[in-house]
Amino acid sequence: MRGRKKQEDAFRVNITFRINEKQSELLKNNRFMYKDLQNHIRQYLDSFLIKNNEKK
Repeated sequence: MRGRKKQEDAFRVNITFRINEKQSELLKNNRFMYKDLQNHIRQYLDSFLIKNNEKK
């Protein structure tokens, strides 16, 4: 009975570890995507402002 409990605990720890690993991987990807999005928005706004200034 004790061996089975240890197996279940080890399984739970393994699953938890994998979930945490996946979450941190996703967070890292989101951070890169967010930075990328910020850069795109900044470039778009810059070009928009430049175009508007040229019109005046």
